[in-house]
Amino acid sequence: KVDVDGRPAKPLKEAGCFRIPPRERDDRRGKGTLNVRFDDVPAHMLPGESTEVTASWGPGEPKNMKVEVSSLLWIYWVPPADDDDDEESVELQEGEEPAPPPSGMVYIAVSKDDVPEEAEPVEGVLRCPGAENDQMSLDGRYMGPFYIRRPPRMDDEEDVEEEMCLLSKVEVAIQPPTGFDYEMRNPSPMEERCSELGGCELERMQSCPQVIGYMRPTPRPPLKLSLRTSCCNRPYCGAALGVNGRVPRAIDGEEPLEVARRVNGGSLRLQMQDVPPYLLRGGTSELFENYSAFEPSSINLEVSCPVWVYWLPNDDEEEGDEEDEEPEPQDCTVWVAVDRDQIPEEARAVTGTLKCPGSTTPSIALDGETMGPFELRPAPEPSDGEEDEEALCLLGALRFVLEPPEDHVFRARDPSPLVERIEELGGCELQRLTSCPVVVGYFSPTPRPPLRISLRTACCGCAFSGSGIAMGKQEVTPLDEEGCMEVRRKRDGGDALLRVDGVPPCLLPQGKSEQHISYGPFQPEDIELQVQCPLWVYWVPPPDEEDEECDEEPAEGIVWVAVDREQIPDEAKPLEGILECPGEAPVFFHLDGNTMGPFNLQRMQGVGGSSMTCMLASLTFKMLPIDGFEYRERDPSPLAERCSEVGGCELQRLVGCPVAVGYFRPLPVPPLQLSLRTACCGSGFAGASVSVDGRPGVELDEGGCLQVKRHRNGGKLRLNVDGVPPYLLPEGNASTEAPYGPQEPSQVDVEVACPLWVYWLPPEEEEEPEEGEEPMPVETTVWVALDKEQVPDEAQPIAGALVCPLAHEPRLELDGTSMGPFLMRRAPDAAREDGQGEVDCLLGAVLFEMVAPAGFTF
Repeated sequence: KVDVDGRPAKPLKEAGCFRIPPRERDDRRGKGTLNVRFDDVPAHMLPGESTEVTASWGPGEPKNMKVEVSSLLWIYWVPPADDDDDEESVELQEGEEPAPPPSGMVYIAVSKDDVPEEAEPVEGVLRCPGAENDQMSLDGRYMGPFYIRRPPRMDDEEDVEEEMCLLSKVEVAIQPPTGFDYEMRNPSPMEERCSELGGCELERMQSCPQVIGYMRPTPRPPLKLSLRTSCCNRPYCGAALGVNGRVPRAIDGEEPLEVARRVNGGSLRLQMQDVPPYLLRGGTSELFENYSAFEPSSINLEVSCPVWVYWLPNDDEEEGDEEDEEPEPQDCTVWVAVDRDQIPEEARAVTGTLKCPGSTTPSIALDGETMGPFELRPAPEPSDGEEDEEALCLLGALRFVLEPPEDHVFRARDPSPLVERIEELGGCELQRLTSCPVVVGYFSPTPRPPLRISLRTACCGCAFSGSGIAMGKQEVTPLDEEGCMEVRRKRDGGDALLRVDGVPPCLLPQGKSEQHISYGPFQPEDIELQVQCPLWVYWVPPPDEEDEECDEEPAEGIVWVAVDREQIPDEAKPLEGILECPGEAPVFFHLDGNTMGPFNLQRMQGVGGSSMTCMLASLTFKMLPIDGFEYRERDPSPLAERCSEVGGCELQRLVGCPVAVGYFRPLPVPPLQLSLRTACCGSGFAGASVSVDGRPGVELDEGGCLQVKRHRNGGKLRLNVDGVPPYLLPEGNASTEAPYGPQEPSQVDVEVACPLWVYWLPPEEEEEPEEGEEPMPVETTVWVALDKEQVPDEAQPIAGALVCPLAHEPRLELDGTSMGPFLMRRAPDAAREDGQGEVDCLLGAVLFEMVAPAGFTF
């Protein structure tokens, strides 16, 4: 039906046409629009997927308006529904055949809304003879839409009604998915209905999709399940298998267990009984196996053969005191297991090779870090007929080529217990090995060499005189002339606590007399404890001289070297410079002025002994000068002198007390110039005197200067100025402090400020003139002052400016709200002198540009 411009809908003719009578013209040009709505036609078949169409028309055009109803096809198939697990994937009894599986349906639809969610696309070819596009490919990923359209016709052709609908000619040739055969309906349901009913098949297909063929599942073979060991491919005796929660059945025979498979494949939940879980995949008795419609044909639930190889130390080799008697060496056992939980905690991994001829890996490296598991699996052999059921279990072919620990030798059991049991009992050795591990060899201990412990100095490799070492709870043992001693080591090696006697702790590692060592059964051959040579380099400044008037020769600072941090005084200070030890491999230490040490002196590796001169004798101390001091190295070096005279190791003598190796001589200290000058002209303040550090006041010279002595290390001047009003001094205080260093500053300046207060005094009230007399004008005065206290209470601020070209600020603005202070300070480059050599005072050059109050002139 067609609704035009909102009028009642009218049905179309059989030819699909509708005549619209002439309309009234909307305007003089005779143009207008039509709003057409189609009822009972799906929107997705119309242009723009809308049932409403708007068209423009003119005085005679267009004659016809064509709206095409599209023929859109979706082609898909619905796989057969999977049956419940209770009806599929079950064990089949002997001679039982699986039930035939249901078929899937192939559909053709004209609306996407009719396609169910479980639908899947098909792969093949869509043919439609007589259509504009008579062949379209189905790629197996796209279900539609596929557009079926008749070829374009001329407007004057009138035989449309005589043609059969193109949908009756649609053929779909499908490439079926794996496991299915395609059967096409012939004739198709569209051809049947068009032959019987005629008309357009598109209208009838709107009611529901049409089945155009079937996907017939091909027969599924049963799935065969077997359980065999990986070491010899034999059944596992006593094993049972349950499928999908059903009662387990024995699977320890030669015949496999058959299970019906699902149409589209699926998953089996298998429960193993009487097989240790650690021999199964994933270490669990519940396994899941996936299968498809045809693959795989069989599943072998393999019982793996995980071999663990380890050895156990002797129980009687307990660690005790070194003074205990050495126990009789006992053999350590080498074991093979298949259950990780049967391996004791004290077990250790072995190093060597595990050989297994006939396996996929004939030689397995044992790295000494892991005990296993090492999987044994027979190597594939060319098929030459029937299988050899009497093949020897791979466990019987195991051979062990082991590298013993450093204190043992390996001896394999001969004959192997695995071979013995296979020859006596036959069958698979794996099942017997699950009960308990088996000893396959021994590690026999070898004698241990003694452990040599040495204690030598780092500077020359000499023994430290009077030293000794106690190991554990033993008494102290004096060291020989080379600083060595021998002790008995534990068989498996271990840790020991050494107590060093006769050596200051500050020379030992971590500053402790107790040292922990670790050693093995054979290595290391000797352990060297080093007496360190930690050098501390510092200087002690001379004491501060309180009496600055003293002209005696100043005391020198002393540069010291020590090896004990506790011997350094609190007043010591670090240095900058280089500590050098010349030789074949010169040693340099850079002193950064922040730390005093330690600088560890270390001889070259492999060098040392009584024939070597101590490295301390070659030390040179090249220090950078310090402010106020010059450095002088002590020559000859006291360390070299003592080594030359006494010999031996200088470190032991340096432990007693530090040694002076140089001096810092104070440089002459320049005097400190003190000046007290005015800010306005830089002149001295007449009558002023200064008291320095509480001493009696001293008058300054004409230039306002006074020379004082400074402390060598610098300090602070405590000044008290007399003869100058305090308000002209810094912070309004006659007392002040000024810090100074050994050389800088060369002068300390105390400035006498020039604060100006500018104001005016209003006139007093005028007396009333007598009758007939004219009033006399009264002048008032503008004042400038330095002392705020001198400004009267009736003073008023005045606006204007203070102008002085020689001042640091040539123009100071007066805003009429403040009377001051206005600081006057001469500019550094603007000072000028008269013919007498005196500086002109700024106050004599000040110009007052005042703005008079109302009624006054300035």
